[in-house]
Amino acid sequence: MDASPITLYDSALKVLLAGTMPALESARLAALLLRPSHTPSTASHAEFADILADEITGGTYARSAVTGLSVSLVDGAVRFTTDSIIFGNPVTVGPVRYLVLVFGSPKALVADSLLFGIADLAPVGGALEAQNSGFTITPPASGWFTLTQGT
Repeated sequence: MDASPITLYDSALKVLLAGTMPALESARLAALLLRPSHTPSTASHAEFADILADEITGGTYARSAVTGLSVSLVDGAVRFTTDSIIFGNPVTVGPVRYLVLVFGSPKALVADSLLFGIADLAPVGGALEAQNSGFTITPPASGWFTLTQGT
């Protein structure tokens, strides 16, 4: 499925602009899925502990390592993208609504792992599921996010 762009968490944007985070191309990111009942807050959620209770469980779901991280300059804008995120095929997951990227390895996240960004996988509402089928999330063609200069 094609995803919408991510919204960066305020805490991630702050360390990104301050230059205190690792280069995005060499960072370790974990992808995880949240329930439809989750209430996103890019201002008040900063660490993995803030969202852990809303991560889906059960089925054959497991967090996924994000690969192919790439930062490029395109038409005066900095674009961040990755390979498609594969949660499995076949896999049983759901219901889910949100994709979250977290700094760290999928099996080694700790309470204070920094949240990076969140994407709404069902922006018109509802939820997504996979029942013994593939569940892959493809980044938007323009990347997960783009930074541009103001005029």
